[in-house]
Amino acid sequence: MTGRSPASRLGGLVAAAALLFAGVLMVMAVPREIPHRVTALQGGGVQGVFEYQYDSCTLRNGECSRKGTFHPPDGPPRPGVEFIGPFPGSAAPGATMPAYDTGSGKDVFAPGPSVTILLEPALLTLLALGFLVAAPIVATRAVLPTPRNH
Repeated sequence: MTGRSPASRLGGLVAAAALLFAGVLMVMAVPREIPHRVTALQGGGVQGVFEYQYDSCTLRNGECSRKGTFHPPDGPPRPGVEFIGPFPGSAAPGATMPAYDTGSGKDVFAPGPSVTILLEPALLTLLALGFLVAAPIVATRAVLPTPRNH
């Protein structure tokens, strides 16, 4: 068996640390969103009206989020919120639709059950778990000697 070079070991350990750090950050971020999304799935929260204003799209993957103002029955409107859930494809700026505010501060949710509501946290959780599982594997491979072929 031959050993790995110090640079190769260091690179592997840095990669493992990055995976671990990213996994921990995602694990810490996801639980804050889940209670609001479960409340939305159960039809809880303050029912009001979402006024669609614009799409906020990323250049990287082309995904868009629907931004607008939430109008609760009592209290001032809340601009700059994101609508989570099925969105009518024909909706133009100024269109209104029912929505629930569950107290997340940045999101309002479509009424009724929706896969979209839990899809993002579920995918982030799976990705975080993948990172957390991969980190020790990468670290172990970085420090163990490489097998030599006979």
